[in-house]
Amino acid sequence: MDLNKILLYRITHIKNLDYIFDIGKLTCPNHPEKDPNYINIGDSILIQSRSNKQIYLSPYGSFNDYVSFYFGPRSPMLYNIWKGYNGVIQRPQDDIIYIITSFSNVKDCGKQFVFFDGHGYNHLSECYNNDSGLKEIDFKAVNSEFWYETEEDPDIKRRKQAELLVFSELPIQCIIGLGCYSEEVRLEIIKKISKKNLNFVCNVRKDWYY
Repeated sequence: MDLNKILLYRITHIKNLDYIFDIGKLTCPNHPEKDPNYINIGDSILIQSRSNKQIYLSPYGSFNDYVSFYFGPRSPMLYNIWKGYNGVIQRPQDDIIYIITSFSNVKDCGKQFVFFDGHGYNHLSECYNNDSGLKEIDFKAVNSEFWYETEEDPDIKRRKQAELLVFSELPIQCIIGLGCYSEEVRLEIIKKISKKNLNFVCNVRKDWYY
């Protein structure tokens, strides 16, 4: 398995980028340098529940000690954000930006991590902290355009949301690039990147959105 080809996707509000660019890293919720004005885009109830869930493999801690990434785009959470479902604040997709790294980049940066073969909060999902666990990720489900549960596959939504958690922080040098919904937003982000003399790209990727 080519680790360089295993991409990791984090979605965030566009207004969070300035702080990330300023401090030069992504930070976990428990980080001493976390953004005091961070805009959460997810399910506030789930975020609170995850904050208390412990990780039972090294480097341990709770979910709030990690920066989370999906193994694939078009997550059910993004759908909820777009539609304003399940108590999630509805936001235009132009406000949601993908931050992309890869499995190999996380390792090359010397970062500790764990990952789950499905949604990390789901009791059916197993946790791993080494390369051998990657064979348990259902990459077909992770990269599928449709993830609605059916009688034939009632578990696809959980597997679609397989996630990797980076312990504490991820240096901005580990970022491969950014993805956005429109050309207008891409040009706005390119200006931010240029001001900070960063060397990664931003591309319009409508196929990652709804």
